[in-house]
Amino acid sequence: MSDKLKVHWYIQPGDVTGNALGYNTHNKYMMRFTDPFIEKTHEAAIALHITSAEFFRPIPGKVNVLFTMWEFLDIPPSYVKSFALADALIVPSTFCRDLFRKYTDKPIYVCHEGVDKDLFKYHSRRPPAVTNGEKFRFLWLGASNPRKGYPLVLEAIKVFEQYPHLEIYLKTTMPKLTWKDAFKKWWEHRKNIMYDGKKRLAISRIFRRLPKPIMSNQVTVMGKHKNIIFDTRKLSTDDLIKLYQSTHCFLFPTLGEGWGLPLSEAMATGCPCIATPVTGCR
Repeated sequence: MSDKLKVHWYIQPGDVTGNALGYNTHNKYMMRFTDPFIEKTHEAAIALHITSAEFFRPIPGKVNVLFTMWEFLDIPPSYVKSFALADALIVPSTFCRDLFRKYTDKPIYVCHEGVDKDLFKYHSRRPPAVTNGEKFRFLWLGASNPRKGYPLVLEAIKVFEQYPHLEIYLKTTMPKLTWKDAFKKWWEHRKNIMYDGKKRLAISRIFRRLPKPIMSNQVTVMGKHKNIIFDTRKLSTDDLIKLYQSTHCFLFPTLGEGWGLPLSEAMATGCPCIATPVTGCR
């Protein structure tokens, strides 16, 4: 007989964990590193759900444990309803624990997200040889939405264009839409951007200036001094690590995080980071 703890691992990789980097990455590594200790079986009395709380559906007759997180200072009603249905919660940060305690008396356990140090290795950096044409590289990485600070980065492009010895590398993913449809989709969400009308218009002009090929899966270089790089490829883990290691400073102007996994990954490679000190990042 196995002496492993039996768990019904309800959310499998690629299911309704959605496209969220934190959920998918945490789920993948937890499944691998708990194999010596946990037997995954549908017959188990305990069901573990790794998902955004609004997708949580308890399994009747089991002890349902929900691993979830939230990014801001208050939570939506759907989360409160899910907390009432769960038997216990697991969160990736003390921020989430303290926030959720305001809405539920269920047990809450903190399990920090981690970085595989065998992969995300420390990389020694040296100042770029500017006189030889090398550039000081800033990296921004994330989804192209306001929460991840994407509009702020677009606004910064016109600043970077003034300094040929600096480079900003934007790693994001874009839907494979026509340029017209993609811009329309972005414009519909403009009200979520916390700027006045003039700045909102300025950002839209920057967005219109971007070359159409960035909507496909490739790298586009632009800017007065070719120091603005848009990368919309789907990178392997090895390529992502190389990108972190090629960077002199990582930018993370997020408006809210349950944990902030890219920040941990960049720091693991020894990259200096500039981040907003909010919610889970703290």
